[in-house]
Amino acid sequence: QDNASWAGFMELIWTPTATVEITGDLRYTRERKDFDFEQSRSVYSSLQDSPNITLDTSETFENWSPGITLAYKPDNALTIFGKYVRGFRAGGFNMLVNDPALLPYDSEEAENYELGFNALLLEQRLQLGASVFYLRIDNALVPQPDPGELGLFFPLQNVAIGETTGLELDLAARITDELSLTASAGAYHNSITDG
Repeated sequence: QDNASWAGFMELIWTPTATVEITGDLRYTRERKDFDFEQSRSVYSSLQDSPNITLDTSETFENWSPGITLAYKPDNALTIFGKYVRGFRAGGFNMLVNDPALLPYDSEEAENYELGFNALLLEQRLQLGASVFYLRIDNALVPQPDPGELGLFFPLQNVAIGETTGLELDLAARITDELSLTASAGAYHNSITDG
């Protein structure tokens, strides 16, 4: 398998007032995957009358992923933000399968919504950040057992819609000029729907 990919990214920051900042970004991704594959039957698959597999193909995946962030900064110590971002994971080809239909898989596309804040406290010796988010992945890729080969292979397959909601907390404290403490925590709920 030969992969060739490139991407371009652009970001524009606009501050219409002293306390409001709007950031827009756009990413373009292009991936070409050339796949030349040949797999002979094993002793086990011969008993199941599984076929030899030969495939020589290529696929190109392209995507535009926009994003926007709105930040409110009432002073130098506090930022409150809301964010919307789209994401992309190119499709491709599985390397080990028993069923030829499981060789290719399609791209994933994601949407992320996030609200949060960052604060500097105690004369900027303590930095606290928190955010809540919702992530939706269409055409989610999940390893699934291959029906052959004793279930030893788990090729990626597009199965459904994946959703994650979560909360993240970050803390950074400067105890002394020589000693700092950082900590983070998160709570997440993941689910697969419509599949």
